[in-house]
Amino acid sequence: MSGKYNILNVDRVEENINAVSRNTFGVFICNQGQADVMLGEKVYRLERNVLLFYTPYAIVKVMHRTSDFSGLLLEEEMDILFATISGIPMKRRILLRDYPCIRISQGQRERIEEMISVIDRRETLINECPDQHNAELVQRVVVTLIQALCFEMVEIYFACSQVEDVPQTKETRTYSQFISAAFAECDKHRTVAYYAVQAHLSPGHFTTLVRSVSGITPLKWIETLAMSRAKKYLADNSLSIKEVAARMNFPDQSAFGRYFRSREGVSPSQYRLQLKTNVPW
Repeated sequence: MSGKYNILNVDRVEENINAVSRNTFGVFICNQGQADVMLGEKVYRLERNVLLFYTPYAIVKVMHRTSDFSGLLLEEEMDILFATISGIPMKRRILLRDYPCIRISQGQRERIEEMISVIDRRETLINECPDQHNAELVQRVVVTLIQALCFEMVEIYFACSQVEDVPQTKETRTYSQFISAAFAECDKHRTVAYYAVQAHLSPGHFTTLVRSVSGITPLKWIETLAMSRAKKYLADNSLSIKEVAARMNFPDQSAFGRYFRSREGVSPSQYRLQLKTNVPW
C-alpha cells in the first residue's frame, strides 16, 4: 500500500519513465514558480496554489518550467481509491477528467496539508507496532484516511474555479497528438514513420519537431510507452509471455524477448521474476 506524499522532484518527473502515471491517481499542488504541464492533449499552466489531478495511465509531461518551480506530489494506487472514486456520480467524474486543473485558496491548501500530516504520522506507527495485528489495524486506518483525503480534495475541486488549458502552438499540438496516439497504439505501431504520416510530416521533420518541443526523440517516446505497456502485461500473471508478445504485435516470443532485453537489460521472464521477488509480504 502506502501513498506517496513528497516534495516534487521535477527532474525525476521529467524522466521518460515518469511520463506515464501507470496504475496511479495523482494530485500535484504547486508551491512556487511556474510550469506548463501537458496532460493528455492539453497543456495547463501551474503556479502557486494551482492543483492538477491525473488518472491512471495518463500522459503527464512537464513542458516548460521556471527554475524555482516546485510543489507537492501525491500519488496513490487505483485499487486503494476505487471505492472512493466509484462513489462519485459519473457526471462529476467526467467533469473532473475533462477539467483537471483548479485554483485553490490558502485555507483549502492548509486543509489538504493537515490531512496529509495526519496520514504521515499514522504510517510511521505501522513500522513501530510490535504486534502484527495492531499494525494491520493501523494500516486500515491509513487506507481510510487516504480515502477521506480523496473525498476532501474532490469537495474542494467542486468548490473552486477551473483553470482553462493553455492555447497551443501548431508544434505543441502536433506533439501532444503524437503522444496520445503513441500511447494508444504503441502495442501495434512502433516506428517513427507511422506517426509522421499521421502528422503529415516527413520522418526527419517530425523527429526535429518532437525533439524541439520535448527534448526527446519520437523513437525514444515510442520505446518508453511500448515498454510501459509491455511491463503492464507482464505484471499480469494470467498472461503467458507468448501471449504478451502477441498483444504487443511481435511476430513471435523471441522477437519480443530481444526487444525487451535490449531496452530493459533483462529478459521478459527475468523481469517477471523480479516482480515476484520484489512484492512485499
